[in-house]
Amino acid sequence: MPFVIVHTPAGVNLYCGFRHRRLPSGEIDGVLGPLTDFNNISDLVDGFHADAIDSGAIWHKRGQDVTPDTRVDWKLLDNLRTLDTLLQRTGLRKETSHALIGKYVYLHYLRDRGILSPKKLGRWGIEPSSVFGRTATLDGVSAVVARLDEWLNGSVFPLDFRGKYAPKQDHLRYVAGVFAGDEVSEAGDQQLSLDFLAYNFSFIPIETLSVVYEQFLHAPDEPDKPSRGRKIGAYYTPIPVVNLMLAELQDRRLLEKGMRVLDPSCGSGAFLVQCYRRLIEKEFPPGSKPKPAELRELLEGSIFGVDLEDDACNVTELSLILTLLDYVHPPDLEGPRSRFQLPALRGKNIFRADFFENPAADNPPLQKGFDWIVGNPPWKRLNPDKLENDDKPVLKWLRANEKTRPVGGNQAARAFAWELLEYLAPDGEVGFFLPAMTLFEDAASGFRQAFFQHVKVHTVVNFSNLAEVLAGRRFRVPAAAFFYRHRDDAGDGLDEDEFVRTFSPFVANQEPTRPVRAGARNESWSILINASEIRDIPTSQVADGSGLPWKLAAWGSSLDQRLLSKLGRRFLTLRDLERHRKVLISEGLQLRRAPASEEDEEVDLVEEAVGKNKLDVGPLARLRHVFAFPADAIVPVEPDLRFARKGRTQLPLSVCRPPNVIVSAARNFAVYHDDFLVVPARQIGIVSPTGDEDFLKALSLYLSSDFAFYHQFLTSTQFGVQRGLATLNALRRMPFSIESTPRNELVRWSELHSELVQTKPRTIGDTSPAERTPERQLRLAGMGDVDKKLGRLLEELNGLVSESLGLDDGERALIHDLVHVRLALNDGKTGPAAVRPPKVVELRTYAERLKSELDDFMDVQSAKRHQVAVIHDGLSGMVQVDLIRDSAAARKVQVMKADNAAARELERTRQRLRVQRSQWVYFDRNLRIYEGTRTFVFKPMQRFHWTESQAMVDARQIIAETLQGGGVEA
Repeated sequence: MPFVIVHTPAGVNLYCGFRHRRLPSGEIDGVLGPLTDFNNISDLVDGFHADAIDSGAIWHKRGQDVTPDTRVDWKLLDNLRTLDTLLQRTGLRKETSHALIGKYVYLHYLRDRGILSPKKLGRWGIEPSSVFGRTATLDGVSAVVARLDEWLNGSVFPLDFRGKYAPKQDHLRYVAGVFAGDEVSEAGDQQLSLDFLAYNFSFIPIETLSVVYEQFLHAPDEPDKPSRGRKIGAYYTPIPVVNLMLAELQDRRLLEKGMRVLDPSCGSGAFLVQCYRRLIEKEFPPGSKPKPAELRELLEGSIFGVDLEDDACNVTELSLILTLLDYVHPPDLEGPRSRFQLPALRGKNIFRADFFENPAADNPPLQKGFDWIVGNPPWKRLNPDKLENDDKPVLKWLRANEKTRPVGGNQAARAFAWELLEYLAPDGEVGFFLPAMTLFEDAASGFRQAFFQHVKVHTVVNFSNLAEVLAGRRFRVPAAAFFYRHRDDAGDGLDEDEFVRTFSPFVANQEPTRPVRAGARNESWSILINASEIRDIPTSQVADGSGLPWKLAAWGSSLDQRLLSKLGRRFLTLRDLERHRKVLISEGLQLRRAPASEEDEEVDLVEEAVGKNKLDVGPLARLRHVFAFPADAIVPVEPDLRFARKGRTQLPLSVCRPPNVIVSAARNFAVYHDDFLVVPARQIGIVSPTGDEDFLKALSLYLSSDFAFYHQFLTSTQFGVQRGLATLNALRRMPFSIESTPRNELVRWSELHSELVQTKPRTIGDTSPAERTPERQLRLAGMGDVDKKLGRLLEELNGLVSESLGLDDGERALIHDLVHVRLALNDGKTGPAAVRPPKVVELRTYAERLKSELDDFMDVQSAKRHQVAVIHDGLSGMVQVDLIRDSAAARKVQVMKADNAAARELERTRQRLRVQRSQWVYFDRNLRIYEGTRTFVFKPMQRFHWTESQAMVDARQIIAETLQGGGVEA
């Protein structure tokens, strides 16, 4: 819980549930501010009113106080890691340390929840002091564990008390004492307080047990080797994602008693626990007291899971039983309910099995179709040359289904997405958490083509921009959620009006967790989806396997699609020039040392590279607008790097010869060079077979333009998704407008190149505090004139490229806004260029573009024109559009700052815009209201919402909705 307000006779205290710190006095510091003046209490209450939460106002004022790093359960996980490290330093094996710590989390959880009550321990004849605290004994703990395993039907964090690697009495008391609040000795006399007294598991959610399991699963056996979790491709599913996915399934088919849910890779049971909770709360509304037998019936009849890992099945089973007990009073089941038996789920509901070895054959509960299938499968690319035994069944499936159910890239997660259809009821719904590259990478093109034609995908949530914050430190791989069902066999292909609704949430729109300064990362504990991040993509556009529509859904619009298509038809591509032998293009030379043994791959000697220079891209990483390589980027080739892979030498070597153009894999430079220079691996070299220097100089400028970056960003698979790298195929697909430029016009390009070579590149990123010296600031100030010159020349360069492509003002705006505004949001960043408040001149430009687009739609004979006005405060702006006959009044747009009355009206409107979808999941609506001839549009006051390209998108949406009869967009 982020905030708690406590009212006492002495006053009011505001506490932050995400801030936990014990003071030297022993008191817990979570107080944000005491309030003893009761006359001011209404101000505090208003600040935490539901409207303030839903409108987002609370996060503007209190966001800096809500950071997951200091949340009590996250602190618990950090302390468990520290305790694990200390135990292993004593010589305890990693597996035993994990089991012992996990067991004590489990025991304290049961005790604090009243499940392992003194009455229960007394009936078992076990003294509490033999289990908890520094007097704990091996006999006491082993006795309670045996009883619990029998009572709760299974073992979690299994611990061998008698084997070779069993914990010693000292280990047990060390851990039990730490959990009881003892300080521990880290080294010598140094004391380390882990403050386990702060953790009351009656408040920490059941899901924490699952997270503890996942944390230990991902602990590596050795520092430089992958963990078991990484080997099997297991990735943690954040609870806000679980809630969002279940809410989406609820919209499609309401979960209720009698329905059956399956997670085919249940892991630690996060999805199944939340499904079970929803069923309980649907069947037994607040105030009702379900009987244990009713809860058991609901669980046994509805919740099913499969996993290959035995430990995962144990944790899932335990988490479900604890969830059941969460709704029972008393939870220890003593007294009249002492004869109640908890369900034995293993083999009846939870199955340890390989999903690709037909688990339904031996398990009848899996033979009937499921109404919901939901989960997060292993994200693992199988390498047939380095195959684990557990991977053999799925690889066999891949090979047997490669023609009818292709996967691409040997990605096991996509195989799960196909195979689960065998278990889905005819009217069932699926929600599956998959790698986001499934939407974009070329290797998955065949999967997309077959999948979107075979099943009806109705929703996709692309979380790639949240990759760095979605799951904190647990994983940073871009993810996406797919929602789909069986396609109607009676249908004849795709429906003409079939769409996939796509959500692409950005960090910049996450008000509760958005960093307050550029460059910072706040780990996300909620998800907010803005209406501007929602697109409807015609299924016909994605059914051919193209990844471009998904990129445009996040980063562009149909206007970008139209521009790219137009230019692709109008001009030859670099691939065409390559085919006509006007250029040679290749990735760089992969130099290596001589083979150490006969088993190493064969190589060719590259004598031409011996004693030459190579390009070092390291010094160029933070530079932009590079037109000549700095001296420190050109270094000698190491003497022992004289070889390259056999048969892969000739073309890469040819693009190292001068004159050439060397293009960065990140597309941050395209430099003409006239000396031999080894082009490193992954970078790209381009040469002219005729050695045409003017042409190559013009090419380097063209590839350094805003348009070139715009094109590569949108058409490369990883840009804007995973890494800032473009592919060679994307470069070859670029339309090239200067191939037929007359020789006399190329001189203009060559002269501009000569000027740009004399400029200094710009350095990106903030300097460290140590570098912010007065001397450095003075030197940077002295570069102002140089930077202005570079800016003028870059403007000329982009003008030349735009002229050669025949771009109009609107198309130029599309390119500018992506490269200079929205790009600041890439990789989950919140760069000032995108999130700062728009300037008045920018609001005016937005309004003028909106008016122009709307007027262009009007019949030229009509006397009516659009009048556009923008009124704003510091948080949001309202655009008012009216269709009037007074052409003089309509000619000029207006931009006004809101007065007090208008500001209050804007605040009331903001309060209507946010709708809670599920716990920690909100939808933020960009509301459009239609009143007769007038339209009102509400937008956040962030620069990227007020660009010219956004004005063009808004105009088309207003026109479309007006033609449909108007209304309110939700």
